[in-house]
Amino acid sequence: MGALRKGIAFLAALLVLAAAFSEMILPGLASATVATRLKEAAQAQEMDVSLRSEPGVLLLFGQIDTLHAKGIGVKAGQIVLDEVTLDGSGVHYAPGELLSEGRFALTSARTLQAQAIVTEGRLLELLQEKAKDVENLQVTIAPDLIRASGEAKVFGHSAAIELEGKLLAQDGGIYFHMTRLQAKGLGLRNLSVGDYFGDILLTKLDALPLGMQVDNVEQQQGRAIITASKKET
Repeated sequence: MGALRKGIAFLAALLVLAAAFSEMILPGLASATVATRLKEAAQAQEMDVSLRSEPGVLLLFGQIDTLHAKGIGVKAGQIVLDEVTLDGSGVHYAPGELLSEGRFALTSARTLQAQAIVTEGRLLELLQEKAKDVENLQVTIAPDLIRASGEAKVFGHSAAIELEGKLLAQDGGIYFHMTRLQAKGLGLRNLSVGDYFGDILLTKLDALPLGMQVDNVEQQQGRAIITASKKET
């Protein structure tokens, strides 16, 4: 009887350890792995990720009750976003792809909300890349418009370039849409918008997970805020 009791006690201790391992250690490893892969997928300079499921072992099977992620310096298409936050509930991912390919792939979600911030500095970097012939480029973002100015050679003549526009979600992407372009010092009053710059694509909307839709693009002083969401129907 004594040996049997010891055996039962030992088995019970093993079960307790197995339960603790499955509920405390394994979910923590799964959470850390998901956070790492999510950061890699976002190409973020920094990213904090918080995952919760009850019980925690469900994380191993691709179920996330609540997800919160905040990334700094996130690469999205042709522009770097200063800050991105992502919140979701009832989120599911493919654990097989995470284990076999090291890739975090969302498969479904009850709700997803995202917010991205674009500052003047990031927009300036993009415009400098697109308009390499323009020198001394400056960009300001205001609630009513975005204004950029610089100096360039146009048709062999020096000109002061000024353009105005705004950010728009259209045609499957987010664009810097120009509404006015003027070149001073050419003896010309205005140049056509399409003759020199054209609209500039910031990012394709298909980069958003699970078919999220852009809800709003709001320009504020010094920055623009892009919000997107997906709700299960």
